[in-house]
Amino acid sequence: MFALRAKEEGSTEMHRLISVDLPRTFPRLQLFQEHCPLHDDLTRVLEAFAVSRSELGYVQGMSFVAAVLMLHMGAAEAFICMSNLLTSHFFVSLFQLNIRECLKHIRIYELLFSKHLPTLYSHMQNLGVSPEHYLLDYFFTAFSRSLPLPVVARAWDCFFLESERPVFLFRVVLAVLKLHESELMNC
Repeated sequence: MFALRAKEEGSTEMHRLISVDLPRTFPRLQLFQEHCPLHDDLTRVLEAFAVSRSELGYVQGMSFVAAVLMLHMGAAEAFICMSNLLTSHFFVSLFQLNIRECLKHIRIYELLFSKHLPTLYSHMQNLGVSPEHYLLDYFFTAFSRSLPLPVVARAWDCFFLESERPVFLFRVVLAVLKLHESELMNC
């Protein structure tokens, strides 16, 4: 899903990927869909980001990050925030699909998971659920696709206040798992 990128494929492919992603971006809000209030602004933010960060291009899922920002600010400010946010080493390694770096993130997470929630970690291992099944989606979209918007807003508030932002992302994943531990253990 996230492997499709508009980088060297050209602007036509970038436009196609963005147009495929937008209908999937918070469809219940009816803000980012075609002919809705923020559709054109979101399209421009994503296109501007892809052009300004040509080494990243557009990666599916970026629309969720931009959309959350646009729920709180105008398009120009959302572009600036997105550019600043997604240029950290952590996000660049994800969006460039740097396998070595992604595997490092996954290994760090597995160590934290096994240390802080050992019973659930073992249970998920026994079920064959590996972190790749959920972790990359969480990270690519900074939780905005997976968690309810009020929770995302709170997590992002804390994320922006943290000095060790990638560490905070790991904490959020562990908190979500801890919150649902009993349900997950019954699977």
